[in-house]
Amino acid sequence: MLFPNSNKAGLVCYSQKNFRQVGEPQSEVVIRGPREGFVVVIRTNISMIRSKLPNANLKVRLKKIGTESKTFTAVI
Repeated sequence: MLFPNSNKAGLVCYSQKNFRQVGEPQSEVVIRGPREGFVVVIRTNISMIRSKLPNANLKVRLKKIGTESKTFTAVI
């Protein structure tokens, strides 16, 4: 994308991935309590936890683990 009247350009990366939406897990039956389960996207899971625990002292540390998969984990 080029910006008008400027010598600058920007790049926007967009990829559409199909992930499961936040909702009731298919593999677990819940009789009492919230009907939400964690999903693949870690940022979505962190947002869900933050909405349930609205506390300014809640801290999140993201860390990559694994030499092959380099999976993101979060310590909350």
